[in-house]
Amino acid sequence: RHQHEWSQQKACSSGTEGGYSRVSSRRLARVDMAPYRGQENEWVVVTHDAKYRSDVCFHLDFSWVVCSGATVSDYIDLCVRKARSFGLSMMQVPLSFKTLNVAPFQTKVSLYVHHLQALVLPALLVREHGFCVYAWKPEADSVTLLHQSTSAAICIRHRSGSTRVVALDATVPLVLQDNYEFVFLSSSLPSQDSNLKTNLAGEVLSMVSDTVHALQCTQHIAQDLIELATSSIPPN
Repeated sequence: RHQHEWSQQKACSSGTEGGYSRVSSRRLARVDMAPYRGQENEWVVVTHDAKYRSDVCFHLDFSWVVCSGATVSDYIDLCVRKARSFGLSMMQVPLSFKTLNVAPFQTKVSLYVHHLQALVLPALLVREHGFCVYAWKPEADSVTLLHQSTSAAICIRHRSGSTRVVALDATVPLVLQDNYEFVFLSSSLPSQDSNLKTNLAGEVLSMVSDTVHALQCTQHIAQDLIELATSSIPPN
């Protein structure tokens, strides 16, 4: 069984109403594989989201029992080409990301960042580091980001109730900190770069803990908003 996702590299939109739920708004279809070079008795079950949202991935699951792997692979390749023709991309997602179970050989890291950093971190990861929004629930203050390459997969989760108050120093006695949970896995896809997971993990952790400053991020995003607003003003 494989999970594939339609993903569009867009940052979170704060104007979205309602939350995203993997349980509701799902549809199921049985696809006959005969038109796709399969046998007459071969078929695949496709489960997909009922609606498309530009701020999260469109989830598309393939399940099969009475179908050869070669036929399914050809059908998925066809879906990949079709998605690319519409400006989208398909990303293979490990099954453990759907169940969110942590296996013994997975690396799980919890990292606390400043509350202001947490406000801009999801958009920064999507915009600058190739992550996609796997799931997002604004009303529950929960977001799951995903990065998939040929040899590594990184899942970053921020869930409600993970905020804590800590003391920094005498000038700033109490601050809010949000917990981001990083899960690193090796992908089943073949790759010649076995160190990519470690390098990417170090890059993300370093980016979050050392180089991302809340004030700089806020100023950077604010400047983009100002430029966008300025460009939309018609000339006199």
